[in-house]
Amino acid sequence: MASGIQTWFAQQVAGAIRTDTICAALLIPGSLVATFLTYWIVFACIWIGLGSLFGLSISTIHALAGFFLVACFAWQFTAGRNFEETYNVQRDDYAGEKIMLARATGNRMALLLDPGMASMFVRVITLTFLMGPRMLEGSWKLWQRMQRMKEMDVSGCGRVIALLMRAQGRVDVDEIAKKFPDGDVMEFVRPLADFDGVVFLHNGSLALTLAPRLVEDFEEWCREN
Repeated sequence: MASGIQTWFAQQVAGAIRTDTICAALLIPGSLVATFLTYWIVFACIWIGLGSLFGLSISTIHALAGFFLVACFAWQFTAGRNFEETYNVQRDDYAGEKIMLARATGNRMALLLDPGMASMFVRVITLTFLMGPRMLEGSWKLWQRMQRMKEMDVSGCGRVIALLMRAQGRVDVDEIAKKFPDGDVMEFVRPLADFDGVVFLHNGSLALTLAPRLVEDFEEWCREN
């Protein structure tokens, strides 16, 4: 079983690298389109709301719209990065523990859309005016994750996955370390934060578990192979 998990995990990592590369590439033109649309939305808002009221020239309105976009990008790449990528999961399988999900471009967006984080008005404004910079940052994050996964020790990390697969539940890092007496277990645990489906539990001691869908994917792979 362990060799099968290693083979499956290596295929999953290779597939994730391909997916991240494609998505990172597609998000760049998507960001340009979103930024272009946002610019003209802002331009229209200023023209309708302030242009006639203060007699602003077209060039001034263009300058204000451009300044607004620059401010949006500056905020996203500074203060916008301070959002915590943690969730209070109210599901029976995680017993309401705070978990750190595998890093992915959608995490921070999900936080902003969480009803507990902001009002509907704030969420709509965020989606409207920050879509361009968020997509650009998402492309960069995916590119970084892809590079980290290329450097991952697939064999060592696969051994951790095999241990989690057999446990079918929470496994403390200290327990995992017992299986790696000759090395630093964090060299194999830390990279798994980039692998979707590996859940880091922070209730008490650090522990890992697998999302149910990951186990289901492996079982399906076994049936097919």
